[in-house]
Amino acid sequence: MKSENFCAEILVDVGISGNVKSYEDQTFTAAQVKTSFIVNRRVYYLAQVNSDLNTPSDPDNYNHATAEVQFDFVEVLNVAVKFTNGTLLYVYENKVAVNYAAKGQADFKTLCQVHTDKLPGNVALGHNQVGFSFVLTRELAAPPKNQKTTIRVIADLRVTYLNTSKKRQATESDQSAFVLDNDVEDDGNGPVDTTLTTPTNTNTNTNTNVQPTKETTDSNAFSIFASLMMMFVALMI
Repeated sequence: MKSENFCAEILVDVGISGNVKSYEDQTFTAAQVKTSFIVNRRVYYLAQVNSDLNTPSDPDNYNHATAEVQFDFVEVLNVAVKFTNGTLLYVYENKVAVNYAAKGQADFKTLCQVHTDKLPGNVALGHNQVGFSFVLTRELAAPPKNQKTTIRVIADLRVTYLNTSKKRQATESDQSAFVLDNDVEDDGNGPVDTTLTTPTNTNTNTNTNVQPTKETTDSNAFSIFASLMMMFVALMI
């Protein structure tokens, strides 16, 4: 037998970090980053991931061409809004914007969308990025007159990995939750009744298979250390 007919299997535990930021528009530029918004405005979110095996390893500077661990794409599975009283309301579920009437809920008019490009020019987002947006409607957030309320946005994302270099070949996916807190400010037309702060007819989850992954504690820039078993196949000489 010849040694070149054999190969060794190496399992590597890959650390994944990520962040999510909110923006005023779909340009996703640093100048448009905000965490506080006027009610009834559409808010844009950009999630990014990277691996601690890459150089650089921070999500903002992922380099697909030189990355040791490459990302094929990132997709949004679910988006939910959590209120300060613990109520959870989905605005995007099973990769589709929620049809509130079909779930027997009041219409919160959030109109959630997923974005794979940015403006201007509809430039494709990076392999490690995905965007989404929805309207922070009065029906959803209901800030009292001349006040603000805080909501927590929870996005369930699936990351698909790709490595097709000469001596390695692996494709795998992992699911993680991205979390961000936003303040929703009244526009001067809100109700005076300060008890009207959260939706009541939410019926939040009709599908028991759809649950946001456990939230991280950092609301803006955070680390996800999800264990992904990737197989690196090294040719033996």
